Formats: sequence, C-alpha cells, structure tokens
Amino acid sequence: MEKEITYHPKARAELFNAARYYDKKVPGLGADFIDEILSAISQAQSDPQRQRADEDGVRSWRVKRFWFRVYYLDKPSQIRILAVVHPKRRPAYWRHRISE
Repeated sequence: MEKEITYHPKARAELFNAARYYDKKVPGLGADFIDEILSAISQAQSDPQRQRADEDGVRSWRVKRFWFRVYYLDKPSQIRILAVVHPKRRPAYWRHRISE
C-alpha cells in the first residue's frame, strides 16, 4: 500500500506558481511541468527511501526535464512534500517547513 501524499501549503503554491511561469513562456509548458513534478512525486511514493536522507530526514527527488527538486519527508503513513524548488534560487529558504 502506497503512502498518502500531503503537501505543505507553500509547496503546493510553489508548484502552481512555477507552472504558471512556464505556461507564460510557452503555452502548455506549465502542464508539462506539473506532469514532471507529479511523476517525481509518484516515484518518491513508490520508493520513498531510494533517495538518501539528510541530517533532518529530508529527501529530494530531481525532476528530469526541468531543473527542479521535490523535497519531502518519508513519514510512517505519508509522504510530506515540503518544497518544489529550483536549486539555484535561495537554496534552503524552505527548511523551516520541516517542523511545520
């Protein structure tokens, strides 16, 4: 049985803000971005411990087509998405979400 996916509210906002940005650049690219993010999240859900955890237990999955990472916590009954970020932009701004 796969774990439930939950999102930190700001992670969900990051996902849709980035999708809107890409869609403005090229119509349809935002939908492609969302598909890629959801694919990464699905992989994390299927094999949550495949990626190494850092000292706080945070793991990340790199998105293939877009230069983004999905940061998550592997909890006993859920995968908690903490952030959907471009790694070159303010690298650790989201880390306070670990305890939220």
